[in-house]
Amino acid sequence: MTDIRPQPGPQESFLGSSADIVIYGGEVGGGKTFGLLMEPLRHLRNAKFGAVFFRRESVQIKNEGGPWDTACELYSQLGARLIFSDPPAVRFPSGAKITFKHLQHEADAYKWDGAQIALACWDELTTFTEKQFWYLQSRMRSTCGVRPYTRATCNPVPADDPVGGWVNRIVTTHWVDPETGYAIPERSGDVRWFYRVNDELRWYETAEEAREANPEQVAKGIKPTSLAFIHASLDDNPALLDADPDYRSRVESLSLVERLRKMGNWKIRETAGNMFRAGWISDYLDQIPVGSDVTKAVRFWDEASSKNKGADWTVGSLLLKRGEQRIIADVRRGQWTPEERIRQQIAAAEFDRNLFGPGRCELLIEREGGSSGITASMYTGDRLAKFSPRFKRPDTNKVERARPLSSAMERGAVVLVRGGWNAALISEMENFPSKGWHDDQVDACSGGFTALLSNDTPSPAPMGQRGR
Repeated sequence: MTDIRPQPGPQESFLGSSADIVIYGGEVGGGKTFGLLMEPLRHLRNAKFGAVFFRRESVQIKNEGGPWDTACELYSQLGARLIFSDPPAVRFPSGAKITFKHLQHEADAYKWDGAQIALACWDELTTFTEKQFWYLQSRMRSTCGVRPYTRATCNPVPADDPVGGWVNRIVTTHWVDPETGYAIPERSGDVRWFYRVNDELRWYETAEEAREANPEQVAKGIKPTSLAFIHASLDDNPALLDADPDYRSRVESLSLVERLRKMGNWKIRETAGNMFRAGWISDYLDQIPVGSDVTKAVRFWDEASSKNKGADWTVGSLLLKRGEQRIIADVRRGQWTPEERIRQQIAAAEFDRNLFGPGRCELLIEREGGSSGITASMYTGDRLAKFSPRFKRPDTNKVERARPLSSAMERGAVVLVRGGWNAALISEMENFPSKGWHDDQVDACSGGFTALLSNDTPSPAPMGQRGR
């Protein structure tokens, strides 16, 4: 007989709670997803039982080592039939079924009208919108003998997060200290009750208190809903730490904001001084290094479209990789007309070629979206053709793109070459991301730094092969 048990502590508390809604959140690596996948097993002998496991995007379900891989390993031990379809599903010998679905678009929630869901499992709840969650709550019903209920996991996001901030506002009503952003240990697992009235959640300590304060709801036959939050900690998952002793070290290598968030802080957000600090620059060099130990060089341009006062700047940053160091070697910026910008880019490309030799410094230019971005790229590409430029479209927001550079700076891996541009760059970095401040230099340096991490960027030739 297969014996599957939760780990003692929060995972056990999560699976033992009787609340209508339980949110299991906090630190990464706390065993949250595994706990969520274990929850349906209590009903595996109920032929009519059906659960739905939600992730925001379908690719997140089947990512390597993701929920589907874990589900296959766990449920196959119990004789389940794995259905590799779209959506994937699991059916147990009794007929009980678990379906894995995504809700990529907000309107996808409306596709569940008429469905019967006994158990809704929301993995990474803070990636779903408030409207998606509450609409699905209203759609849940069951004829299998199991009263519909909800289980969810999540990592922290700040209250002003445009997608998951609503979860923050729930957990900070009782379970998380809104001042420090950290969970209050003695309140983990507490059950509280609420009525949702005119889009407002009214919270109470007991169901009796909730009913007494809302006689109009009671008169309509509406019962209060119970909710519990359980804090997850990496230390509560010894199975992971035993299997992967270096996991904590990798978490510690994240940028300051991301690291604190992954370690359970619900308040930390990207503000001036949290992403970059002057003191994180480990050293200054007197000149741009060109020795054979420089193994990669990238010039990355973030282009502006205007030279008007107050407009964005066009910035071209030169970044180098030398051993464990990442070097910001040169930053050029200006509020130029399109023709002036082209001349500056040509001058910078000539400068880089003289340093490293033809084709040994990759030229990357950020391309804006839409037809205008394509047209501008074609024009720029023609003028800079002899330098073989490549155009990169941003695939995420500015803060996310800056995280790798921020993390490297904090751990002392970034140095600067002394130059007249240093002060302006450092000032912009320390004020990123603040309203009223330009972020073009940060964008250019972040883009160049990310390119250094890729494997498709040419490396400078050894010193003896370089042209001048």
